[in-house]
Amino acid sequence: MPHHTTLSSTTRVWEHYAAVYDRLAKHYPLYNVLMDRLEALLHGPLPAGAAVLDAACGTGNLSVRLAPRYRVTALDRAGAMLDRAADKSCTLVPPGFRIVTADLDRPLPFATGAFDAVACIHALYAVTTPAATLAEFHRILKPGGLLLIANMTRPIALGETAMEVLRLQGLRRGVRTLRHLLAVGWWNARLARFQSAGVMHFWPQAEFNRLLAEAGFTPLQQEMTYTCGSDLVTLARRNP
Repeated sequence: MPHHTTLSSTTRVWEHYAAVYDRLAKHYPLYNVLMDRLEALLHGPLPAGAAVLDAACGTGNLSVRLAPRYRVTALDRAGAMLDRAADKSCTLVPPGFRIVTADLDRPLPFATGAFDAVACIHALYAVTTPAATLAEFHRILKPGGLLLIANMTRPIALGETAMEVLRLQGLRRGVRTLRHLLAVGWWNARLARFQSAGVMHFWPQAEFNRLLAEAGFTPLQQEMTYTCGSDLVTLARRNP
């Protein structure tokens, strides 16, 4: 299959996924635990008023959390995701956040050194050339700027996720949660087709750290979290 066709197909999945994506925030407790942790990791070292890029922001859930403290730019290539992010931005007391349509597979429309921090949550695995995307993050960050990334270390089967929900919530509550997340699971199954085709990228910690080092970043803090403890969250600093 030609590569441009694969990209078009994945983009269509994300466009449709937008309609149900926020069920994660509403019904999946681990998602909000992850969001809390990401917010805290940036709040520690990053001063108020800093410029932050939420790269591949989806429906803007992290942007909404960061906007009261920082000057946030929310970027995504899926228009349906950005529509929902824009709706959330409008509900905030100023400053809200800026919306930009752009593709992480292309040079980013920002000046060199434009940001104090870049967050990229559950998106690096889906870009075509992660090294090139990381190089762009390095370019648009100020020297010493922060990079916050969450990326799966391995594919997670839907059955494995379901078992974890039941283990954490018990049978009755867990079944209710899974019913709410059926549509989310359906779109995740669609994405799994690209995993099996080798389009998605998952790295164990050591391999991911080598990728970061080659791109000019030094990890400051790392932890495993989220679904089945398979999500590597990394706070890194841009080398001079």
